[in-house]
Amino acid sequence: MIVSSGSDGKIVVYKERWKEPNTLPPSDPMDIDATNGVAKEPSLTEWVVVTEFEGAHDVYEVNHVCWVRRRDKSRKSDDEEMIISTGDDGEVKLWTVEEG
Repeated sequence: MIVSSGSDGKIVVYKERWKEPNTLPPSDPMDIDATNGVAKEPSLTEWVVVTEFEGAHDVYEVNHVCWVRRRDKSRKSDDEEMIISTGDDGEVKLWTVEEG
């Protein structure tokens, strides 16, 4: 999973997943990579939003987000992670994501 943030005050978590076989686009011979002139292969994966935290730091911008290992008693496993964020409000906040 990937976490992102920005000046809109949202923290968004994305996850890459395999596309369903029937949703794959047909190959287009005109779809050429401009950097090397080679035909692009259709992507077999897509990124979907897992969750959004709107107004994560109230009306302030979110400056930084990253994944950290959970060390609290509520963790389910030793490798479970959570998100830590900082914002223009001067606060550091912790976020958990329930993967469904």
